[in-house]
Amino acid sequence: MSIQKIWSSTATTLTLLGLLAVITVIGQRDTQDQSKYGNVSEVHLAIIENDYQKLKNLLESGEDSNRRTSGGDTPMHYALRPRPSTSDRAYAQVQLLLQHGANPYLTNNQGVSPVEIAVTYGDEPIMDLLFKNGVDPNTILSSGISMLTSARMYGRDDIASSISKHGGTVGSSDQETMLLVNIDKHERGMKRIRSMVGSHVSEGQLNKESFVVALRRILKSEMSFLSEDEINQLVSNFQASSDCDSCGD
Repeated sequence: MSIQKIWSSTATTLTLLGLLAVITVIGQRDTQDQSKYGNVSEVHLAIIENDYQKLKNLLESGEDSNRRTSGGDTPMHYALRPRPSTSDRAYAQVQLLLQHGANPYLTNNQGVSPVEIAVTYGDEPIMDLLFKNGVDPNTILSSGISMLTSARMYGRDDIASSISKHGGTVGSSDQETMLLVNIDKHERGMKRIRSMVGSHVSEGQLNKESFVVALRRILKSEMSFLSEDEINQLVSNFQASSDCDSCGD
């Protein structure tokens, strides 16, 4: 898939009321073995169960911190994915895995590494931890783009800040240059949309029909890389998500 199509498909997942809430990860699928956890190691299970002491005991007894599932996922893939846990737990698990030789660059069967998952689902402390343990802030991800550009693409300003702080820069490939132009347009467009939402809400006059007209105009002018079908999809997402009871006719 080309980088333009990746960005284009990502853009269509934006829910305008969420404003930059992207729910996909480049190249990643749900590869966790959820069927009764029958295909995971005890180390994976300790992470799933958020049992830090069990994880610590297993690793100290010599269990492999890089053991893979049939999908190629290591324990660190599991530690960094979204799940019912706090950020502090994820941080502690990643730190413990790193202390016992976990490799954050090992890719699963989809070619996705824990580093790539961290760029989308991690937070600034976890990124700082990875960098302090040898992760290169200029790593090129499976999509062929830099960590910094990927963080910007997913609206992760906190992650981008950590990457920049540790010396990460954008890639120099032609495809990344083109992508950055589209990201800049997207950010300008979303800034205008946020401003428009704020003014309507503050004035208490969210007229849905006029808002949609203005929204479509902004998408066409500021996000010219989107096709007409993608613009229609974004508008439909807004219309489906908005609270019609509070909108004027």
